[in-house]
Amino acid sequence: MHSAIIDGDQVLGKGEYGIVLKATLCLNDSRKEVAVKTSRSSDVNHFKALLTELKMLTYIGWHDNVINLLGAVTRNLRDRKRNINFNP
Repeated sequence: MHSAIIDGDQVLGKGEYGIVLKATLCLNDSRKEVAVKTSRSSDVNHFKALLTELKMLTYIGWHDNVINLLGAVTRNLRDRKRNINFNP
């Protein structure tokens, strides 16, 4: 099972719609430092902006000059719960 340990005290950046936190992604026996982006609130506009960014990153795929998407958690999408993107 995959899990992430998110350090809520270590903010890497903030934007108009989201906040980026430092995290450790645990895959089997290995760990990788990643950045986790989440919406700042459950406001529908913030949520839509985050989903739009997720779509763009999915479309772009792997690129040397763009932060690369490792995955997204959309478990509570209907409730506009925070959607989290893992980026290396």
